[in-house]
Amino acid sequence: MQKSLSFAAVFITVPLIANIGRSLGWWNIITFFDIYAHFSVSLGLAIGIGALLQKLKGYSSCFSIVLLVILIGGVWELYELVLNQLSYISNAEAIKDLSVDLIGAIIGGMIITRNRRG
Repeated sequence: MQKSLSFAAVFITVPLIANIGRSLGWWNIITFFDIYAHFSVSLGLAIGIGALLQKLKGYSSCFSIVLLVILIGGVWELYELVLNQLSYISNAEAIKDLSVDLIGAIIGGMIITRNRRG
């Protein structure tokens, strides 16, 4: 369990870098920063959710972790579409973002469930 919390602490701080990068305009400067940001946020979220589920339920499956992360990512993409209704956001960009979220969630879920097994 201690190892899970260490993973969660490390990978939850990584999304902070993504948020700082957004504030500093790295989205426009660094190529593929959007992909890095989505991946790191979903990875950190998956590890954090997995650690929380283990703490609350004593068990967390990779599927439940991935499902929760993708649900959060989907709600976030809908929020972005509503927020930016006046500007054009393509469906392809939303699909790309959710695909990267899925990859990060799967890797995070695998880290947590593998860590639990030993």
